[in-house]
Amino acid sequence: MNPSFFPEFETDFKKLRYIHFGLVMGLAIFITAMLNFGVDDADTTFRWFAIESLAGLGLGVTATAISRLIFRKKTASIAKVNKQLARFEQLQQTYIISWALLEGAALFNVVMYFLAANGSNIILATILTGTLLYSRPKKEWVQEQLINEG
Repeated sequence: MNPSFFPEFETDFKKLRYIHFGLVMGLAIFITAMLNFGVDDADTTFRWFAIESLAGLGLGVTATAISRLIFRKKTASIAKVNKQLARFEQLQQTYIISWALLEGAALFNVVMYFLAANGSNIILATILTGTLLYSRPKKEWVQEQLINEG
């Protein structure tokens, strides 16, 4: 069985992937710039129990947990929507909210690295960027969500 989707599905899904790619690449470029031009290597230290590290870690864990919680709750309610286009728009909003939380926590850690020269913050930012990269939209999963009935 090959289900039919709304006519703009392929284009809209590509747009969603481009948004994700832009967020990940923006963070990667920002992290690379901070590593190369932001702080001297001689000034960088790794203090895991400093206030900026703990704040970055706390924000990162909290943002990741809230991101996953929001994503699960919002995707569970998608089956109640009747039209595929409306379902896709709700999925798109859910992805973007989830990604924004992860990106905000990663950017906070990059800024903390720049201000405090604490290498543990850049490690946390890189881990959060990897989490963001892993959360890319998968076409088969999105199509499955559009087909499923409540």
